Amino acid sequence: MLKVELAKLKDYRTIRNLMTKSRTKDFRFYSDYNGNILLNILALNCYKIFYFDSLIGIFLKLDYKKQVLYIPFDDKNVTLQDIVSLLYNYFGLGYSFDFFYKGILDFNISYAKIKRNYKVMYLNLSNYKHTSDSFNGLYVQKMQINKEEKIRVELQNKIFSNNLDRRELTLKEILQEEKRKEFIEDLCYFLKYNDEYIGYGQIINSSEGFYLINFGIIPEFRGKGYAKYFLNQLILKAKEFGVKDLYLKVENNNEKAINLYKKIGFIEVFNVASLVI
Repeated sequence: MLKVELAKLKDYRTIRNLMTKSRTKDFRFYSDYNGNILLNILALNCYKIFYFDSLIGIFLKLDYKKQVLYIPFDDKNVTLQDIVSLLYNYFGLGYSFDFFYKGILDFNISYAKIKRNYKVMYLNLSNYKHTSDSFNGLYVQKMQINKEEKIRVELQNKIFSNNLDRRELTLKEILQEEKRKEFIEDLCYFLKYNDEYIGYGQIINSSEGFYLINFGIIPEFRGKGYAKYFLNQLILKAKEFGVKDLYLKVENNNEKAINLYKKIGFIEVFNVASLVI
């Protein structure tokens, strides 16, 4: 039987010790949290989760974000559906629940909607071997900063026109992006076919590592093997730049892209989902 209780100051040492002993990433699903538990207890934001009399985890209710985080200590007797039901019963509607998970996201609850569901994939470039064919008239070209931003805007908006999770890109946003510290001028590339711009992709250096982002080809040039060629070329450019570990994010419903990345050698690291209750 599962129940939830508000954590008190006297619970701090027990919770801290359980968090220290448990390896969050070994659990089937969990939220990412690196903050101060004591502050959350003092702010009355921390809730203990019990399975009968055993403390198996905590919720952190962040009202300023309308978000709840789940940190497990033991997940043998709890399912994702159990956790979502607890969130609904104790906190009601209107909260988001962001979490990492392994395997397949499988639950059916009418009051919980999936807002986003993607996977993070990884490639070790030191063991990477070039596997792509060559095509007549097809080549990559480094983007010219302060000259080709408008071309990138038009191209990306065409590439992702059917992606409901992405809004239309503006020139102002690209100019702002180029000023950020994660932006790498030397790793922004177009794919061209007989001098026509047909694809774009770039690699950034985020706080989490080097990530391939904004990768894609316009619809009329898909299904020809060009994406594999383009991806291989970007990886080679990254390797020449000195990148050793490359990551990317891909929506879990994009099976074609996932299959392409796996063929290249990317492996799944974890999945990330966001539910709205």
